[in-house]
Amino acid sequence: MEEILRNMGLIARTRLAKVCMSWSSLVMRAEIRSAPQLPWLVHPQTPNTNYLTFSSLSEGEVVNMELPKRFRGQGKFKFRASSKGWLIILQEKGFGFDMFLYNPISRARHQLPSLNTIPSFLSFQLARMLGKVINNHADKHAENFVSKVVLSSPNISECIVAAVFEPQKELGLCRPGDKSWTVFEILNHEDDFLMDLLFSQGMLYGLVDNVDNSKSTKNGIGAARILNFGDDQAMTVELKLVYGHKEVGNTTEYHDDYLIFLNRDYNSYLLESTTNSDKEILLIHQMLDCLMPNCAAAADDDDDDDESEIEYQRTSGFVVYKIDLECGNFHEVQNLGDQIIFLAEHSSSLSFPASDFKLQGNCIYFATSGYATINLPLKTLLGSNISREIGIFSLDDRKIKRPFPSLDVAGISSPSQLSWFSPSL
Repeated sequence: MEEILRNMGLIARTRLAKVCMSWSSLVMRAEIRSAPQLPWLVHPQTPNTNYLTFSSLSEGEVVNMELPKRFRGQGKFKFRASSKGWLIILQEKGFGFDMFLYNPISRARHQLPSLNTIPSFLSFQLARMLGKVINNHADKHAENFVSKVVLSSPNISECIVAAVFEPQKELGLCRPGDKSWTVFEILNHEDDFLMDLLFSQGMLYGLVDNVDNSKSTKNGIGAARILNFGDDQAMTVELKLVYGHKEVGNTTEYHDDYLIFLNRDYNSYLLESTTNSDKEILLIHQMLDCLMPNCAAAADDDDDDDESEIEYQRTSGFVVYKIDLECGNFHEVQNLGDQIIFLAEHSSSLSFPASDFKLQGNCIYFATSGYATINLPLKTLLGSNISREIGIFSLDDRKIKRPFPSLDVAGISSPSQLSWFSPSL
């Protein structure tokens, strides 16, 4: 039986565990490792549901997994991120949100401090509620206060949780079971923003970008600093900031009813490459074309609809750098070797040997929503918004394939919450 389980995927094992209680105890034993698994894609969460939808690339299946009954009825829950085999879940509780780690396979749950323990969250909520009263809809969803969450380890006993809070200027640290977050303001300029976080070999790296490049710090790595955190301030973590600004394009394509601003924006990620013993750190820029309606063409139409512009961000390519941790220089990488990388805005970036899965190496699998909205009325969110920004970029020929089904993100409050999740028992 154990040999059979080692050759089964985790979706099959969870189904087998439901056959009977005696099988469940054997099937769900963590020490019986399953066959190597590619990450699961976490779909955007449908509002007012008690389940999450996953796509397994290895098993070629889509599965819904419910939150355990003991957690239901305690307030709506919102999936926010994934890291190290754990989902980060927010759950409404009165004016605030509780926060916990959850493994949908083992159904283990570990409490994190409430967002109410963060002073800026209370200000965020007050501003959001004031906007709701004045405009009859909230300009920001409360769960969007948490911009990024990463874990240092899948092992809860030694795990540190780091998070970026809106407006992407505050760093929060805690351990599972702590009563409150310890929050730091660590940026040098008012136009600096924290874009990503990465734990690597005991060090926490924070990726910083600046909307005004004339005021930004030169690309490279800042000096290490020690941060004390925890309920008794007894825990420490060493932090280094990585400054990684990228110049954008200034070319525009004009079409009859829309414009394309080529390479006008980008998302940035930090990644620990795990395909060699050196554990290199990579900085990856996902370049984006911005598609917007042609306002001049729209003005000629007789349509009285005054909906605001919708911006669609189309992935155009990737630029990869290896970070020299000794001198802080960035070296562009043209070949990832036997490596496939998984990137999404709301998950820790992942690296796998392509040969383990008989896949083509030197590729990046990406999953983003594609939509950015500008002063968008609520009624537009209920329309049909199709995102095709799930695809594969090959560094060999610099081409993008989009073999995955499109996602309808209409009515989804936070469609950017696509995430890659590494399932484990």
